[in-house]
Amino acid sequence: MNFKLSPNFGSYRATRHSFKIFLTWSTIVIVKPCEEIPNHSLRFSFIPSGKLQRHDENVFLDVIGEIVGMNDLKEITIRNAPSKLLNVQTQEP
Repeated sequence: MNFKLSPNFGSYRATRHSFKIFLTWSTIVIVKPCEEIPNHSLRFSFIPSGKLQRHDENVFLDVIGEIVGMNDLKEITIRNAPSKLLNVQTQEP
């Protein structure tokens, strides 16, 4: 299986739903109409597979949504190691 469902806890939530889905790099999502499963609340924005690139800092695929705001990149220290923090604001598509 290449996805996992988990309770949606924590201070950062990508959705208001009580569960969240984790997709792996090998997960492929396609549009498939199904009358038995209502999906009126699902609004996915699909990215053509040719645009999916691993290890590309210009491609942000961890959250489904549209980036509407972004702060400057900050250099921070986490667990005594340097790291970078980029704060972005998203909205549902």
